[in-house]
Amino acid sequence: MLSVDLEKVFSTETNLIFGDSKALLESLLERISKRADSQGRSDHPFVIHHGSLSRSLRESTEARLKSGQPTTAFCTSTLEMGIDIGSVRAVGQINPPWTVASMVQRLGRSGRRAGVPAIMRVYTLEKPPTTRGGLTSLLYPSVLRSVALTRLMIQKWVEPFDNRQLHLSTMIQQLMSCLKQSGGVSAEALFETLCVKGAFRNIDQAIFAATLRALGESEIVEQMPQGDLILNLEGERLAAEVDFYAAFMGSEELTLRHRGEDLGQLPSSAIPAVGECLTLGGRSWRVEEIVESSKRVYVAPGQGGGGAPAFRGRGAEVHSRVIREMKTVLEEDDKPAFLDDAGRTLLRAARTFARESGLLEDGILQAGTELVWFPWRGTRCLTTLQMMAAACGFSVTGDALSVRIKTKDLSELKPLLEKEFSAEELAARLPVKTQEKYDGLLSEELLVAARAADQIDLDEAREALAELAAGLGIGEANNGDAAELSTST
Repeated sequence: MLSVDLEKVFSTETNLIFGDSKALLESLLERISKRADSQGRSDHPFVIHHGSLSRSLRESTEARLKSGQPTTAFCTSTLEMGIDIGSVRAVGQINPPWTVASMVQRLGRSGRRAGVPAIMRVYTLEKPPTTRGGLTSLLYPSVLRSVALTRLMIQKWVEPFDNRQLHLSTMIQQLMSCLKQSGGVSAEALFETLCVKGAFRNIDQAIFAATLRALGESEIVEQMPQGDLILNLEGERLAAEVDFYAAFMGSEELTLRHRGEDLGQLPSSAIPAVGECLTLGGRSWRVEEIVESSKRVYVAPGQGGGGAPAFRGRGAEVHSRVIREMKTVLEEDDKPAFLDDAGRTLLRAARTFARESGLLEDGILQAGTELVWFPWRGTRCLTTLQMMAAACGFSVTGDALSVRIKTKDLSELKPLLEKEFSAEELAARLPVKTQEKYDGLLSEELLVAARAADQIDLDEAREALAELAAGLGIGEANNGDAAELSTST
């Protein structure tokens, strides 16, 4: 049991245990606390720290970490950097982080004293492969990503800075902050400060003007007779909130409802389009309506299997270099020294499936009525490919590694390989576009522009499609030859 293992390893000195699921961390702490109570122990060294806790509770945990008494904090990214908590002996990680940068940052919380090594222990929670998990589950992706991230960290590679995003939500926060501080500024001066000399240089005058109009319609700002912009009543209310200066928030979550009953919550990035299905609680649900203003998704029982939610929020984006390293891990035969026996067993099983299925050759497998394609690219490319397939009329789902297109006839893929798309056209098809703190204040047009910049990658998608065409001989062989290639596995 995970909680028992954690208690054995992290009960002495000061430690941090990171996880991306607050619910899982709370559950682990509850199990440890109940076990201590049942054994008549009045205290244990485990505490918790995450953004949903009150400030006083977070400060209490921080104080205990610095007290010198044995303390281990279950935490999310709130303790990844910045807060001084003294010397940390070791770091635990429940399931691998999504980026090398995060792994490096979290590992760096330990071993800060001279002569003391930095220690990280990664615990992967792999479920047995199931039909609902799809072919990806046979690759044990958490173990695979753990190995890939560790190898890249040892190689001293980290994700490069992404300068393509617009960051409109953060710009709105900074704009309101300027108006709150000054009491009134002209639009020209704001644009000069924020977009010409400031951090938002991807925002041109047209997008900036459209953002101001959207803020005016939302009664966040208003223009005085002399021309200066000031905060309106709603803007003043937002600027007075306790968390106003926190520019970021966790992945936007929407509540699924059926006949007045809440079924659970999913990140916005895991919600499929209206009419498509997803799996939650072991059941298939068809999306009937998405109401972004109230953060609700209305569903009805679906027929057949829905796509298992791909929990890929803004904080869960995987770079293509990481995915390619995962493929390299599958292609090799080494036995990583940092894996335990169970990890090596799962890695061996993943490699066996990848080789025997032919997955490492052209990345295409036929599973019933679905074509399962592993492009070995990152999150943005997979999102782009899914939107392209949907725009061509295909029923399409996906997960963190694959795109699943409902077709048995490869000749039907030709429109996908030949048609040209714009980033905005594809972004407009995303089921949920409000993903950052102040996105709800933006117009649909601005939301599409923001998502086109941060979720769509046409260049990588075109490269992946070119590889698909070459691998299947489409355009060089007749349709029958292509179909035979697709079913050879």
